[in-house]
Amino acid sequence: MPSLILWKERQLKKMREEFDTLFEKLCQDFLPPTFPLTRHPHFEIRENNDHLVLQVKLTGLEQDKLQVTVCENSVLIKGYRHHEVEQETDGLQGCDFFSTEIKLPCRINPDSVEAAYKNELLKISMVKKKTVSMKQVEIKTE
Repeated sequence: MPSLILWKERQLKKMREEFDTLFEKLCQDFLPPTFPLTRHPHFEIRENNDHLVLQVKLTGLEQDKLQVTVCENSVLIKGYRHHEVEQETDGLQGCDFFSTEIKLPCRINPDSVEAAYKNELLKISMVKKKTVSMKQVEIKTE
């Protein structure tokens, strides 16, 4: 039986980027221009005992065109940008939209979330929600 190969996260990320690039090149000839974030933006989640930090690479977006919504177990990121339509029309503009939901590895406190956007990198800091204590209940005989 051949030995199994354990893929590292960076190898999978590189392969995903290569497939994304290949897909974009193939679609350029057949589809109208698309927003590069219509699939899934690249993101990274870091965590310690008390906090989660989500970093998302958002190419070609301005801060005022972004919206971040959080709940206890996920982050929803929406955005849009305007662009000129490449047809012979009088200044016609189009608008590209994207929306992506990122599931979190644990529950967070939505009231403690902070977000910052700089150099096309969205950084969202979150405080983990304290775990609910459990109590075993004694069952009485009636």
